[in-house]
Amino acid sequence: MVTDGIIDSKPNHPDKEDWMIRALRQVEVVGPEALGEYLLNLATINQNGEPKDDMTVIIMQILAKMF
Repeated sequence: MVTDGIIDSKPNHPDKEDWMIRALRQVEVVGPEALGEYLLNLATINQNGEPKDDMTVIIMQILAKMF
């Protein structure tokens, strides 16, 4: 889950969610913390290092236990 500050970090992009979908398809990090940092860093880069809005990323990892 991400806030609008993450999605809207590319204001001139016609489809706001596309950049994040492409980033998620190409990601090579492992683990929820690394993925959250990756998305937050990309959004910050999109804003030239100075976010215009709050940016929050929440990653949930669900582990299934087999009985």
